Amino acid sequence: MKMVVPSSDPDANSLILTSAFYHPDENLRKALRQSVADWVDKLCPHFTEDDIRNVILQEKGTILEPFQIDGNDLEMAVTLAMAAFSKKVDQKRCRIVSRETIGSEGGLVITSRLKTYFAERYQQGKYKRKPRAGFTFLPAWLPASEDHKMFQMMKSTATLYVDEDGFTIRVPWPHYPVEAGELARDLQIHSRISRTSDSFDQLGLRVETERNSVMVRTGSPEAQIKLMANMMNGETIILSTDSDSVGKLNAFIVLYMPEEDELPLKTIFTTTGVPCDWIKCTCSEGIKIKEKEMVDIAKWLPPHESWINTIWNELL
Repeated sequence: MKMVVPSSDPDANSLILTSAFYHPDENLRKALRQSVADWVDKLCPHFTEDDIRNVILQEKGTILEPFQIDGNDLEMAVTLAMAAFSKKVDQKRCRIVSRETIGSEGGLVITSRLKTYFAERYQQGKYKRKPRAGFTFLPAWLPASEDHKMFQMMKSTATLYVDEDGFTIRVPWPHYPVEAGELARDLQIHSRISRTSDSFDQLGLRVETERNSVMVRTGSPEAQIKLMANMMNGETIILSTDSDSVGKLNAFIVLYMPEEDELPLKTIFTTTGVPCDWIKCTCSEGIKIKEKEMVDIAKWLPPHESWINTIWNELL
């Protein structure tokens, strides 16, 4: 099968890394781990796995803020540190916050010389030095179960309603990254329909938020006619924002002509920007994986938007 770089935006690396260590399919994890290992080798790391693992395991934290890491969390931390301290990435810091820590601050800080210190969150702590920017790993923020919002995205389906006022498309929105009114305004400005450059305002479409859902409504008979033309052509509504928030969501909704007053619409959520807030690993080098592996990841976590053209048909 053809190998591809998942996107020109290597922020998608965090989805691959997460799946390589935590996806429920053992065979997929094994394949992705090999791809991740090849990626790390290509970055030319300065230290071996054992060098970094030994440094991490020496840290115990404090009585009030213990540090303990093992299993997949440890292997992920080792991988991130190897990538951080490589010739091509050249980060100066890598910070690891164990699951015992509440929140995202503090944790073990490793420097590019393999020196370490433990940054305490406790107000009266002895070592409160705030770490510089660098790679970060927050395993406590990983999705813990199928109830997590990241998994719920994959189960959401939009619904088209038809009544005397026109068309309404209701899209269950997994979570609001910003205040609901701001989300509606952002979607109104940046959303579009495939194969047209017209804005929602030009199409006569209005975005509202209501009870954890995004509503797209036709505002006039003319807007109904335009939307019907797009339904007949099987076009796709792309709900998109310009938010800089971590894990920004977009929704792709395939349009059909309704034969009844209510019609489910196939919906795919994607992420852009840095899709996983539990990993920060800025790198210009993308991890190479197979198209089928993209599809398997996308059935577990929302795919990166840069993958969508590659795996669209398989997801639908």
